[in-house]
Amino acid sequence: MWMLRILCLFFSVAMMTDDIAFEAPLNEWKLPKSLKEFSGMTILPNGQIAMVQDEKGVIYFFDPDTGEVVDELKFKKKGDFEGITFLSGHFYVLQSDGHLFEVNATSKQERSYRLPFDADNDLEGITSDGRYLYVCPKENSGLYGAEANNKIIWRLDPRDFFLPPKAVISLSKSAYLKNTNKDHWKSIGFSGIAVHPTSGMFYVLSHRSHEVMVFSPDGEITTVWSYPKKLLPQAEAITFDHQGHLLIGSEAGKKKHGRLYRFSIKKR
Repeated sequence: MWMLRILCLFFSVAMMTDDIAFEAPLNEWKLPKSLKEFSGMTILPNGQIAMVQDEKGVIYFFDPDTGEVVDELKFKKKGDFEGITFLSGHFYVLQSDGHLFEVNATSKQERSYRLPFDADNDLEGITSDGRYLYVCPKENSGLYGAEANNKIIWRLDPRDFFLPPKAVISLSKSAYLKNTNKDHWKSIGFSGIAVHPTSGMFYVLSHRSHEVMVFSPDGEITTVWSYPKKLLPQAEAITFDHQGHLLIGSEAGKKKHGRLYRFSIKKR
């Protein structure tokens, strides 16, 4: 146990002294028109990236080696689909109003759940740490659309969606201001979330304030990075590849195509 605590401390300190190389992306991909409203993604065991867009109930399988969508899986006709993650052979696709769709990757069978959130939450991101699911509201952070002073990220247990969600991150304005020299508090709206595969740190997008925030596994904010709006006009998708590189994607906005970028995380 003590060795695990030392390792967690080591990785937390390491991540606090790292930086995202926004000025020099490792890769850039122009996405097809079918992903113009690109809103979520997750890395798969085979290295492909499963993506969703917020108008059609389709999972798109993107091959980063070829830069092409190589397959599709339809699970719903229409909806406002904002996030996707993969856990134990199942895709979990999040709808902004609190509906969650579970799709078996083998049988293609689909189930849906009504989470204790609603349209006032405007859920935008979902991820997994290999055991739990984590969802982030862009608007009201409380359950069932309730307003909250803090920005909250909630943990769900996929073994039983009737269990009440747990608030694992509750970001206050004072904690946020301690980690940034720009007061974007009023414009913060979480739009995507990912868990670092080694450290367990949470990386959270806020596209309205053009920031990536990093939280320790116990929910403490450690770093706030600003990214160029021109590069990522509406960043809503975030994940890590198997090499630990950070992937961030943006809707097309006023452009014809959405964009996907791969960034290294380097020492300051």
